[in-house]
Amino acid sequence: MIEDYIAVLENDATLQALLLAASGNKKIYPLVAPDGETSPWIVYSLTSQGSSDDVIDQALVSLAVYAEDYATASAIVKRIIVLLDLYEGGQSISSTDYRFLFSKLVPGGTETREDDTRLYHLGRSFNVQYKRRTGG
Repeated sequence: MIEDYIAVLENDATLQALLLAASGNKKIYPLVAPDGETSPWIVYSLTSQGSSDDVIDQALVSLAVYAEDYATASAIVKRIIVLLDLYEGGQSISSTDYRFLFSKLVPGGTETREDDTRLYHLGRSFNVQYKRRTGG
């Protein structure tokens, strides 16, 4: 599920330009970026996952943006919100295996500057409801 959800970010040309992504390197990673990666980048995690009933599953997806300056990190976060903050009945995210019914930004978030890396870290989370597609 998470790979299908994150593909929305990987396939967005505007976000990839903000990430200064080279061909073949989307700069979006599960849990941690590889050693030596140049900023900016995004890491993601599936914080929790469960079922609200027999048909619809739900998850909390956390994203963290790392960049050398606050303006770049903030621009990346704003683009992520445009792509993923979707309401039930409005625009939806779809893949071959899943239909995402609801993706809502969780209020708040984190904003820090890490002393060891000297990178700005902006974190946001999304509540997601989805269901697996059945058959063709």
